[in-house]
Amino acid sequence: MREARLPFARVAGLDELGSGVPDDQVTTVVDARAHLPAKLAALRAHRTQIVVAPEQVGPFFALSNNLGQQAFGTEYFILQAGEPGPLGPGRRERDLFAGLADAAG
Repeated sequence: MREARLPFARVAGLDELGSGVPDDQVTTVVDARAHLPAKLAALRAHRTQIVVAPEQVGPFFALSNNLGQQAFGTEYFILQAGEPGPLGPGRRERDLFAGLADAAG
């Protein structure tokens, strides 16, 4: 991101983003890399609310605070209630919906 010519500000450190949690609180990691192009297209569709870097520059965007961030294909979640589904590497869930059919039954 430092080398890219972007239409928004760069952060000096993660503390400027004002979001995030310690790694040990993350219970679920979903690999959505195959859907990253669709995610970026969806961000571009909201150009009045989000600035997205040109496609050839990379997967970068900025919200209303104009601080540049990278869009990733991995999504992280925290289980708020109940028991986690099957655990994968790192002792984390890999599927947000595992076990729901059984719970609804």
